[in-house]
Amino acid sequence: MQGRAASNDFFFVREAVAAGVGIGPLPWFLAKHELAAGRITRVLPDYRAVGGMTYLVHPPTKPDPPKLSKFCAYLLENVPRLATPG
Repeated sequence: MQGRAASNDFFFVREAVAAGVGIGPLPWFLAKHELAAGRITRVLPDYRAVGGMTYLVHPPTKPDPPKLSKFCAYLLENVPRLATPG
């Protein structure tokens, strides 16, 4: 499908949808304030996208700092919970 605009940046998609450019997929945590304010409308309430990839990008270091290792472990443990509306 082709549209007037395309992006892999959810912030751009949110602003474009709110500006009336069209429809687009948004994570619940980026859409909730716009939905509550009435600036966007959910068009497929029974549909939920699944899957996808998340990347943690950081400067190369040897060895990884303990803070980075702990943060990676936190994300692996908590992202499924954080990515679900609650």
